[in-house]
Amino acid sequence: MSIEDDLGEIKSVGSFRSAETTFSATMSDWLKDCPSTVRLAYGAVLLEPVENREKGYLRVAEYVPAVKIDPLGSEDFLYQINRPRESTTVKGMRLNRLSKWSVASFQPVRFSIGIPQSQPRQPLVYSHGGTLAMACRAEFDLSTAAGIQQELPHDMLPRIFNELVALGSEIAQYGDMP
Repeated sequence: MSIEDDLGEIKSVGSFRSAETTFSATMSDWLKDCPSTVRLAYGAVLLEPVENREKGYLRVAEYVPAVKIDPLGSEDFLYQINRPRESTTVKGMRLNRLSKWSVASFQPVRFSIGIPQSQPRQPLVYSHGGTLAMACRAEFDLSTAAGIQQELPHDMLPRIFNELVALGSEIAQYGDMP
């Protein structure tokens, strides 16, 4: 990061769709020749910038309509739920659909590593004074169920992974749903 970077901007790897496409293609190729596995997972953290916490809570409420959020009288909201589904790829396989919803704040800071020699009472952490950035935050953890003792069918790994990715896309688009 250089001094010229806009520290008020939330950093990311890009749009969800673009990152998902690139990552999925790479993983699908790798899964064709990967070692045996008993569990497979896919995760993502999505951020949607908002003006402030209240507007963030209003936006999160659209993604989790079953939860009533008081945008003015609430702080530190975090909603987590696992809504398992049966796999459409492998009969009898349960897939976990864990999602976490919140509003995150990002405050740029600068800090000094080590002890300043010339000014020993100088603080080690300095507030940058940059703009506080807020964002709706959705975190997904989609996986095959824990506790399975047998290996997953190797020839099905790319299809299972693609199903996990599709479930993540569904949550990103529609929010929390059974």
